[in-house]
Amino acid sequence: MGIASMVIGIIAIILAFIPFCGFIFLIPAVIALILGIVDVAVKAKRNLPKGCGVAGIVLNSVAIIIIVLYTLVFSAGAAASSPEIREKAHDLWIEITNKDKPVQVETTENGNGNGTEAPASAEEAPAPAAEEEAAAQ
Repeated sequence: MGIASMVIGIIAIILAFIPFCGFIFLIPAVIALILGIVDVAVKAKRNLPKGCGVAGIVLNSVAIIIIVLYTLVFSAGAAASSPEIREKAHDLWIEITNKDKPVQVETTENGNGNGTEAPASAEEAPAPAAEEEAAAQ
């Protein structure tokens, strides 16, 4: 148990420095911390060397602290980002999660790329201002 705790602690400490990747390794680090504590307790009763267990406890404790701090720092940075970025992220989230409205797929009939039929002549073409108003609605 002590060796497993130490190995997981080494991996956790390395991954802890990668933002949001270390957060995934928080649960294994906590489990390895418990393994290290159990290993030290068992080996203390038997008067055996407890080095690997102690190393696992230290490594996993440090990894947990780093993971929590990195998550808090990067979350605070994301929350304090400019309101413009937050608004765009919120709009994107609403667009992705809005399942009440059906998704409309526009097809092009003449290959002009905007999903509408191209006017046959210049007389039929709408004025640029009218196009902007129609797009705004």
